[in-house]
Amino acid sequence: MDDAGAFLIGESLRANTCIKKLDLYGNLIGDAGAITLADGLETNQHLEELDLNWNNIGFQGAAALANLLQVNSTLDYLNLRRNRIQDKGAVAIAGALLTNCSNKLRVLNLMDNGIGNVGAIMLARA
Repeated sequence: MDDAGAFLIGESLRANTCIKKLDLYGNLIGDAGAITLADGLETNQHLEELDLNWNNIGFQGAAALANLLQVNSTLDYLNLRRNRIQDKGAVAIAGALLTNCSNKLRVLNLMDNGIGNVGAIMLARA
């Protein structure tokens, strides 16, 4: 699946009230796909686990997911392992975690994303 498939899933998530876990491991989802998934999840208050491990998500996708984390209160597991988030994406996610006190996120996997000291420090402060 690529960004077009992620777009369709993102659109369906707007109204879906049944899915609690979504595993999109190992696809070709890039920034555009992550943006549409995040947009769809802004109104979805049912999804608890999102696995985007081993995709091609960079800063723009990470920023969209950070925006989602600012408004979402049900997601408790987010796996972004093996993407291209780097420091800028990590800083955006850390900022979102700092601003949303009602966020229930308890597991965030950012392993193998090229995150350096700047991103790590911001995440530690979050």
